[in-house]
Amino acid sequence: MIESAKGYAAERVNEAKGDIAKFRKIYEEYKKAPDITKQRMYLETMAKLLPQIPEKWIIEQGGAEGGILMKLDLENQ
Repeated sequence: MIESAKGYAAERVNEAKGDIAKFRKIYEEYKKAPDITKQRMYLETMAKLLPQIPEKWIIEQGGAEGGILMKLDLENQ
């Protein structure tokens, strides 16, 4: 049981070190070009999330009326 716990602890430490290295790389790019980095991170996140959402709607933002423009039917394309 002790060896298992040591293995788990080592795995967690290595995972944390990897996360830190990834964060530092992203932060260095962010310092160079904040707007581009924010947009890239947003687009990468949307690329991961949108396939998991069953219904997608285009919504008008702004204007006095506002409201739904259309539902995207990507399943039957």
